[in-house]
Amino acid sequence: MLYGPSVAPDQHELCLILSFTVHYKVRQGFVVSKEDMVAPLPDCAITKVGLELRFATYDQKDHFPMKQFIGLFFLPFTGIVSVNSSLSGNKNREYQIVVKAQDKGATPLSAVVPVNLVVTDTNLYNPQFVAPVSRQISIPENKTVGSLIETFQARDNDLGLNGEVEYYISQGNGDDLFELHPSSGDLRVKNKLDYEKKKDYQLVITAKDKGLIPLVTPIDYLVKLEDVNDNDPLFALSMDLAYVEENSPRGKSVYQAKAVDADTGGNAYIEYAIVEPVNQNTFQIDSTTGIITTKGDLDYETKQRYTLTIMASNRDAIHKSTMTLDINVEGVNEDVPHFTQDVYHFTISESAVVSTSVGRVRAEDTDAGLDGVVNYFLIGDSNTKGFRVDPRNGDILVSGKPDYESSPKITLKVLAKNWGSVKGNDTDTCSVEIMVQDANDPPRFTQTIYQAYIPEDTKSADVTITTVSATDSDFDIADKKFSYRILAGNVGGMFKIGANSGVISTTSAVNLDRETVAIYNLTVGAVDTGSPPETGKYLHLAFCSSICLLCKKKLL
Repeated sequence: MLYGPSVAPDQHELCLILSFTVHYKVRQGFVVSKEDMVAPLPDCAITKVGLELRFATYDQKDHFPMKQFIGLFFLPFTGIVSVNSSLSGNKNREYQIVVKAQDKGATPLSAVVPVNLVVTDTNLYNPQFVAPVSRQISIPENKTVGSLIETFQARDNDLGLNGEVEYYISQGNGDDLFELHPSSGDLRVKNKLDYEKKKDYQLVITAKDKGLIPLVTPIDYLVKLEDVNDNDPLFALSMDLAYVEENSPRGKSVYQAKAVDADTGGNAYIEYAIVEPVNQNTFQIDSTTGIITTKGDLDYETKQRYTLTIMASNRDAIHKSTMTLDINVEGVNEDVPHFTQDVYHFTISESAVVSTSVGRVRAEDTDAGLDGVVNYFLIGDSNTKGFRVDPRNGDILVSGKPDYESSPKITLKVLAKNWGSVKGNDTDTCSVEIMVQDANDPPRFTQTIYQAYIPEDTKSADVTITTVSATDSDFDIADKKFSYRILAGNVGGMFKIGANSGVISTTSAVNLDRETVAIYNLTVGAVDTGSPPETGKYLHLAFCSSICLLCKKKLL
C-alpha cells in the first residue's frame, strides 16, 4: 500500500489510505480490511463526517460523474471501503477514487485524498519450496558473520503479485544469529556463533506471496553447529602449592593438575607436560591424568622447594595454557643429636658468681629445619649441684655457689634432644666434669649472736667483756691464717680485741656512762692473709651497766 500526504485545514491531521488492491472475483459485500484502509487519528477524535466519492478511470483526462460508478463501491461513515457488487470482468482494471472527508461544523472543514483501486486475480496457490533439498545443514561454529549458509527458493503458480514470493524466518531466531534476505532467499550468519553456548538451531523458514490475502508455506530447517577447536584448556588456578616428605619412594603421588576445555570431543582432549625446568629428573607427570609423582630422590637438607611449570595443551599444540606449581619438601627427623664429646672437662673458681659461664657442650643433628634444632637439659640430681644448662646453646652456667672445700669435683649429666617429647632412642647424653678451684674464702664466725654485760662503773683497762671465735676452711696457709679487728663502732677507743684470741676487753680510755651512751655497736672482722685478703664481718651491740654487750653477726 502507498501513503501520501493529507490535508487538514482545521489544523487536525486526517489520515487516509491512498491505494489498495481487490480481487475481481470478490463477492458482493466484501469488505476491504479496515486495518489496511484506515489509520487512526492520533491527535484528534474522529467525528461524523459527510463523505463524497468521485470516480475516474486510470486515464486522468477521462472523468466520469460519480453516478456512473454507483453500485461498485461504497464508503459509509465508518471510513471502510467495501465492494458493493461483483467485479467480474474488471480484472486488472485500476480505479482512482478521490475521497473527501468533511465535518459537520457551522463552517464545514474538509480534506481530500486520491485512492487507487486495482482489481487483481484470485490468489490460488501457495508458494512451494524447490531448494534446498535437504532440510538441515551443518556449519562450523567459527563461520564468519555475513557468510552464506543456504539459499532458499520457492515457486508460486499464481500470476502477478500473487506469484511473487518473499522469505522470512518465522521461528527459531530468538538470538538474532541468522538473517534471511526477503527477495533472494539467502540465509546468512548475522552474529557470532558459539557451539559451546548452543549446538543447533531449529529455524522455521516461511515463503509468502504478495497477494492481497497472502498465502504462506513454512518449512523446518535445522542448522547444526560443528565444534571448532577455539578454546584453550584452562587451569582452575594459575599457581598452587603441594607438599611431599623427603625420602618418599619413587612414584609417590604429589599433585594432580586439572585443566578444563570448553570444546567437545577430540577438541577437548588435553595432554599434560612439565615444561620447566627442562630436563629435571625429580618429578614426572602423567600426560593423560595430570598426576605428578616423584621420580628421583628428595632430600630436605639439600633442597626444600621445587618450582614446576605445567602445560595443558590440545593435540594441535596451538591451544594451551600453563600453571606454576611450588612443591615444598617436608623434612623428616631422620637423624638424632650426637654430642661431639662423651665427656667435657671444665674448671671454675669457687668464687664464681651466679650466671658465670663454665663452658659449653655441643650436640650436632644433620637434619634441617626444626628437626635439626637441639635442646639441652640436665638429668636427675645434676639439677641440684649449683649449675644449670642453657637449653638453646648448651652453655653450663653457675646457679649456686661452688665450694672447693666440700665439693672440689662436680659431675653433671646433660641430655640433648630434638623438639617435642622423647619418642624413643632419639636423644644423646654426655658427662660434664667441673673441677672447682680453691679460692680465698673469708673466715666465718662460730656464732651469730654475741651477748656481753659490763657495769657502767668499770674504770680499769683489760677487763674482759666477751670472746668471739672464727674459723677459716681454706687449705692454703696464707688464705687460712687470719686475725681479729674492731672495724667500726669503737667510740672513744674504749674497747680492744685480741688479734689472735678474739677477746674483747676495755682499754685505759674506758669511761662508761649509761645515761650518755647505753649501747655500743661494734663491727668486728676476721681478716685473713690471703691475696686478696678476705674479711668476715659482724655487728656487735654493747649494752652498758646492768644491760649487756650484745654481739650480733652481720655477714657482709
